[in-house]
Amino acid sequence: ATLGFKVLVKMIKDKDCKVVLTLSGIMTMAKMSGLISYLIENGWVNILASTGALIGHGLVEGIDLKHYQYHPKFSDSQLAKEKLNRITDTIEPEKNLDRVEKVIYSVLEKEFEKGGVVSPSQINFLIGKYLAEKYPSRISILASAYRKGVPIFIPAFYDSELGNDLVTYNQIQKQK
Repeated sequence: ATLGFKVLVKMIKDKDCKVVLTLSGIMTMAKMSGLISYLIENGWVNILASTGALIGHGLVEGIDLKHYQYHPKFSDSQLAKEKLNRITDTIEPEKNLDRVEKVIYSVLEKEFEKGGVVSPSQINFLIGKYLAEKYPSRISILASAYRKGVPIFIPAFYDSELGNDLVTYNQIQKQK
């Protein structure tokens, strides 16, 4: 076995070892959510640090929406006219992001109807709870982390769809 695999096995077997999984890139859009969820569900990850985009795109799939493979015959301007966002070699329909926004608003309205301060990690936990309850059969990093009590830290939370939706939600609440 390779050295990396040996280290992984040693980490998994050592109950005192705390594992921080750090993620970036388009792993969820590349259909890696199942692997990440598997690691979490098996107790092999204690803390998750990730980009907001990775968690946000995982949320898309967690609410049973799809990403698609990009075909280079379509220009970015053609895609934009069709409300399709190209992310390297994948496509994210704008309607997916609209649904994500509704989920986040729903979670925030339910949990914070009287206001309050919340951290991004708490928001991730609450979204995971929502997914575990509403979409129990879907593979989801957020739902797996919720079920196993694994905190998700997103250092640049506001540089993602999740952060954009939170800012917009807060602005709407101020106007009310």
